Amino acid sequence: MRNQGIPNIASSQEATNLWFSTNVEPYLNDMVFENILDARRLARISVTTGMFQTSYQPSSGTFSAEAQGALVEVLKFLSAQVSPLMVNVYPYFAYAADPANVQLDYALFTAPRPVVQDGGLRYQNIFDATIDGFYWAMESEGVTDVGVVVSETGWPSGGYGNFTTRN
Repeated sequence: MRNQGIPNIASSQEATNLWFSTNVEPYLNDMVFENILDARRLARISVTTGMFQTSYQPSSGTFSAEAQGALVEVLKFLSAQVSPLMVNVYPYFAYAADPANVQLDYALFTAPRPVVQDGGLRYQNIFDATIDGFYWAMESEGVTDVGVVVSETGWPSGGYGNFTTRN
């Protein structure tokens, strides 16, 4: 599909159905669909928020032993496919887990100056430090050509006492 056709199918189920019936359905019998994760023995991988063994300083980032084995396989697969790693980054969890040592303004992108210095790098927010931690951890596993894309982030709006709506 050309880019200019995307708004049409995004706004109309009828247009989507027509495009599918014209461009995909006639070829379905000629295709073999394979679950690529099953083929690569990656389908049973579950990823948790505890990905890091070490994340402070970002340049010391390493994956936890629990995540390392499966994640390294995923990273090699993504490298071969020239695809990024999609990560969920929640500054909230770092702050809620250790509010005495993680400054609120560092978690909320409002620190007036760098809070963490790691060699020549300075971090004003934990979000950027976390992303760099992923890059360093991947590099420590020998994977240097996989990009990181943030697929989800946020801060809870309720249910967590003083750690929510006020911020």
